[in-house]
Amino acid sequence: MTKRGILKQSAMVSVWFVLVFSTGVLFAADTTITGEVDDQFQILTADGDVYVIADTGAGTEVATEHINETVEIVGTVGYSEENDMEVITVKQYRVVSPDIPDEQ
Repeated sequence: MTKRGILKQSAMVSVWFVLVFSTGVLFAADTTITGEVDDQFQILTADGDVYVIADTGAGTEVATEHINETVEIVGTVGYSEENDMEVITVKQYRVVSPDIPDEQ
C-alpha cells in the first residue's frame, strides 16, 4: 500500500471513530425525569436515582428556585466522570408540586 493510500485509510478510520463516538451526544434523545430538587444541584427520583442538574440557564433556575419541590424535567442525560453520576441538561421543566410550608 502506498503512503497516500495509508493516509487516506487512516483519515477514513478517524472520521468513522468521530462519527461513532459523537453520535450519542449529537443524537441523544430527550428523557423525562420527575423528582425532588435538593440544595446540591441534584434531583432525586422516587426510584432513588440521583441526577446532577447541569449548570445551564434552565438548570440553574430549577436548582436554585425550586429546592424541595417536585419537578418534571425534559432534557438529555449524560454521565459525568468528575461527579461519578448521571447529569441532566434541562431543556424544559415544570413544577409538579410546589413547596408547601408547614402551618404553625
